[in-house]
Amino acid sequence: MVGMISQGVKWPKNKKINQEWKLVSDGSTISFYVDDLEILKVKYMPLDYAGVGLYTFGKQTLVVDDITFTQK
Repeated sequence: MVGMISQGVKWPKNKKINQEWKLVSDGSTISFYVDDLEILKVKYMPLDYAGVGLYTFGKQTLVVDDITFTQK
């Protein structure tokens, strides 16, 4: 979810899945990728702050191994 814009994603039913998530802010466009596949692209949505939040619902567990923030 970015602002009030959200995109549902159908995940595989496997219990343990390793994925690489990437959030890219390029000026006024935010793009979200899962394993190099673009899932969500929002234009005219500049980031005014640095932060990220993750949540799950239902009977799910999310384990984050590493988060890297890169600013160019």
